[in-house]
Amino acid sequence: MPTPTNKNHAQSSEDAFASNHLPTGKSEDVEYSEELADAEDLAAQARAEAADARAQLNVQFQHDVEARLFEMKLQALRIDGVRMIDPSNPGMAAYVVQADVPLELMSQVNAVAQDHHGLY
Repeated sequence: MPTPTNKNHAQSSEDAFASNHLPTGKSEDVEYSEELADAEDLAAQARAEAADARAQLNVQFQHDVEARLFEMKLQALRIDGVRMIDPSNPGMAAYVVQADVPLELMSQVNAVAQDHHGLY
């Protein structure tokens, strides 16, 4: 006489195997669909596109006067997020001016940095 099998046991083993071998979020490809996008998706897409259009700039100066002048010139170009970090901060050996520069202004910013002898 054949040995009876437990159908429920077989099914739960398959479920356990499947749940242990499902792809995780970090290895899945996610496709953006404008038709299925909600307001949060559209806002995230806009932020991503804006970030792609900017470059992070870090320029070092030996003297605070040069750094402050460079900072003011970046602000005059209406660049957002301009900040100066002085060497009193841990790990800093020089004055650093940081900014999120739109790519279309990067050549102008590089020219201004070279005028002030900034070291990248």
